[in-house]
Amino acid sequence: GPCSIVCTNEFSAALSLENNEMQDPNEFARLLFDRMRETLRSSCIDGGDLGDLLPSIFGGSFLYITTCSECFQQTRKSEEFMEVTLPIADDVGLQQNSSVDIQRCVDFYLDPEHLVRDNQYFCSNCNKKCDAKRELFFKKLPPVLNVQLARYVFDRETLAKRKVKTKVLLPNELRVPFIVSDSQYGKKQNASFANSGVEADYVLCAVQNHLGSSAYQGHYTADVMDWTTGRFYEFNDGEVTLLEDGPVSSFEPDSDEDRRLTRGSEDAYNLFYVEKSYLSMKSLDEIAKVTEINNRKQETHDNVLVSMKFERDEHYDREEKVQKKMNRRTKRLQERSNLICRRLLFRDKALMGHASDFSSGQSVWLDSSMLRCFFSCDDSLDEYFRKARVASILNNNSYLCKHSNGLNPYVACRGKLVSFEMYKAVKEIIEAEYESFLRDESDGDETHVVNCTKKLKTPLQEFVITKDSNIQCKRCGLSCQSEMRGKLKFLEGIVSMYDALAEEQSDIEIVPDLR
Repeated sequence: GPCSIVCTNEFSAALSLENNEMQDPNEFARLLFDRMRETLRSSCIDGGDLGDLLPSIFGGSFLYITTCSECFQQTRKSEEFMEVTLPIADDVGLQQNSSVDIQRCVDFYLDPEHLVRDNQYFCSNCNKKCDAKRELFFKKLPPVLNVQLARYVFDRETLAKRKVKTKVLLPNELRVPFIVSDSQYGKKQNASFANSGVEADYVLCAVQNHLGSSAYQGHYTADVMDWTTGRFYEFNDGEVTLLEDGPVSSFEPDSDEDRRLTRGSEDAYNLFYVEKSYLSMKSLDEIAKVTEINNRKQETHDNVLVSMKFERDEHYDREEKVQKKMNRRTKRLQERSNLICRRLLFRDKALMGHASDFSSGQSVWLDSSMLRCFFSCDDSLDEYFRKARVASILNNNSYLCKHSNGLNPYVACRGKLVSFEMYKAVKEIIEAEYESFLRDESDGDETHVVNCTKKLKTPLQEFVITKDSNIQCKRCGLSCQSEMRGKLKFLEGIVSMYDALAEEQSDIEIVPDLR
């Protein structure tokens, strides 16, 4: 749900990484995959090797074919991969603020490379350097294609990495050509990727975004699709947001109008495309599990997808409300912290106001437990608010003894004396926060807020217990003194009895047993 948060301390320690240090996603993904493969290889079940689990999902292979322009001899080389790093290709005549299609980046990546001049190819058949053409093909495609955009490049002028800010468009479906077998090309002179006639269809399922202009710092977010419902969600730290229309830079490749109206993204960095048949199979497996559960509830199979979508949307809406409430609470507590700093710690005179009707040197009594809750800047005051005890927080008269003449000495010792200016500031901060609390709890019902805060609109001095007036009730004080004298007399009696017993014990003559 939107409020799900996982602490990464143990996870970072397992990878030998500093928890507060930002990692490049490409490098981090390689490190994570390597550590996972090492761990899985050491975990064998019935003789099976789990080390092949990740390659079976993300692993593919390239085929490089280099053709000499003079003798037309071909050399082949295969290379495995777990991710594909695509350069961000600029279309010819690309206008400023225009966007590049990821499909174009794939095609550009697979365009033949001509090895000429200083970059000539050494042909073993000709025994010299010759012009040549090098072609790159996908020999094997993985179920999940991990596409890394080359957002960071080395700038030879500044001798530092910089971020490529070219905007990219993300097609919801990506067509990736591949060869059935390398023998399919034999020694053809003009073998090209386009004439293979075989393509794999991939569906966009996740996008990782890097927010920021620097290659050395920034913030990462992710847009991820729920495979069973096709709904996209944005993950931004602890917040999750439903994306009704998917990622902002995604579009339907068969619709020219959709492509024209879609805004490109300069933050898209890491893309995950899932092969369509693999995605269908995994989605059906998930649906089958839900179907089995729903069949027990006598629900028809036709309603499974509708029911699943409804339940997940309902769960998301419920969790989203919780998340928004938590955000409002965090903002409310932060506002209290800011006001404490400005009005109490740094004593902003413009915010302190005037202590009318009271001397600036007058001391006011406040309950210590309430002050601890107040200065902690956490949600401990919420319990007072929920129990409608705001009056007891602000109205110190509620602490008066049964005689209503002052405080019982036992109560007085649990409080602190503060200046009237501080008391006034604390009172106003709590009243403002209480109104915000009521507004959050009632989803903005102003009538409820007004009704609950009426009792707060009382003259300030009616709530005050001062050192010079009613801080201590004389009758309670005398009663307390009498009680303390009685307890002291009782303790003196016990001490006297103990001393008498000690003297009697010392007078007893101990005769040793000589037997």
